[in-house]
Amino acid sequence: MVSGSRLIRGLAGSCFLCLGLSNCQFNPGPEPYMGWPAEAMQMDPSDRSPITESIKGEVLRVEGTNYLVKREDGKEVSMYADATTLIIGDISEGHKVEVVVNPQNHVVSIRSTLPPTVEPEGRSPRWRSSH
Repeated sequence: MVSGSRLIRGLAGSCFLCLGLSNCQFNPGPEPYMGWPAEAMQMDPSDRSPITESIKGEVLRVEGTNYLVKREDGKEVSMYADATTLIIGDISEGHKVEVVVNPQNHVVSIRSTLPPTVEPEGRSPRWRSSH
């Protein structure tokens, strides 16, 4: 059988454990944050500016990494590229392009919209006859 002192120690330990945990039930925690109402935190849609803008047009001038593109609406836009710019195709003066720029006119990507060069008879330049 279990000795009396072990039984009393076990009961006392259980009581202390219950008392220690009972404090957690009654502790409501910190007050919830009562900041600005949700209506005050809403953005006005007219204040939003796009992260990037897609521009279609013709390359008027290329000077190093700077491009001057005449948009389809006739407006000329100056922009610049760097090592992070994705360049697809041949970008030269007179070529039609599609450009993605950020609000600072940094070119995110620029792509020539000219069709790929095709040799006569529909053969690609890499095609070779086995004869």
